[in-house]
Amino acid sequence: MVRDVEHGSGPAGVRTAAGSGVRRGPDALRAFRRDLDAVLDQLRASAARPAGLAALDLPRRSLSGTATPFAEADGLHGAYAGVHRQLVSAVEQLDARIEAVGIAVHGVDVGFENLELDLRERFWRIHADTTAHARPGEARP
Repeated sequence: MVRDVEHGSGPAGVRTAAGSGVRRGPDALRAFRRDLDAVLDQLRASAARPAGLAALDLPRRSLSGTATPFAEADGLHGAYAGVHRQLVSAVEQLDARIEAVGIAVHGVDVGFENLELDLRERFWRIHADTTAHARPGEARP
């Protein structure tokens, strides 16, 4: 067990910030990354995955046929389509952000300069996409 007077002690090899219960150290980062990967795997296997949500599109014709004028159906379809697009986009961004945090945690563990080139490039692509999608006034990464 690592004893760290300034930060307290925790399980073998893991330091905690004094009184906070926050685990620190390489083992804590590896466990955090495993947890992130598990969340990402669950998201990607669920109906909430981007492709699953995208498949839940509601065609206009399903509300009143193709040639029947019905203003309320048009309005409902427009509202549904807008919310659907936003939801699919939000899930895609969440998926990418979780992936980026996992890459960053791995980079902390092995040194960002030691990451495979494709992981570094993926991290920066996610960063650029996330920044581009941030709304005005929203905290940017």
